[in-house]
Amino acid sequence: MPGPVGSASSIGTNQLISEGCAPCRDADDVLVALGLAQRTAVVASDLASLSDVEEEVLDQIGWSPISFERLIERSGLPLGTAALAVAALGASGHIGLLGDMIERRR
Repeated sequence: MPGPVGSASSIGTNQLISEGCAPCRDADDVLVALGLAQRTAVVASDLASLSDVEEEVLDQIGWSPISFERLIERSGLPLGTAALAVAALGASGHIGLLGDMIERRR
């Protein structure tokens, strides 16, 4: 639920969900709803093919955009190691850049 069921501020969003509206989590959801893109499924093999460092970087990024500097602080990884992992994760579509922030995509 997007908010407490009994909260007045959640009435609208909870009503939309009860009517079957799909949630919009990101721009990809909008493009899919408009028929301009297709959702790519994340399969377990996508995550299984990641190195230990790449998995650690994904864990440290979480699901909120993060700066590269904050990623280094959180992970404790050397700059070069983190940069290589970020580049590999970007190439595989697991993350993307949102301005100067790193955003997890899957």
